[in-house]
Amino acid sequence: MIRNSRGSVQQRLNQETLKEIHIPILLPETQNDLANMVKNSHEMRTKSKQILEIAKKGIDMAIEQSEQIAESWIIEQIQRLQINV
Repeated sequence: MIRNSRGSVQQRLNQETLKEIHIPILLPETQNDLANMVKNSHEMRTKSKQILEIAKKGIDMAIEQSEQIAESWIIEQIQRLQINV
C-alpha cells in the first residue's frame, strides 16, 4: 500500500490502485484462531505488567524489610495471579 500511494503531503491511493488490492477472506475457523491469539496476547501482556509490578514492590520490600518477607509476599502475589513458578 505504501509503495502504491501517491501524493507528497497527504499519501493516498487512487481509484484504479484500490481496485487492484487483493483482500484475503479467511475461513471462520482461521478468524476465530486469530481472535483467540490476539485475546491471549492481551491477557499475557496484562499478566506480565502485573508480574513486573510485583517484582518492583518485592525488591523494595527486600531492601526496606527483609528478603524472607519479600520472598513470601512475592510468592503469595504470584499464586493469586494463578501463575505456576
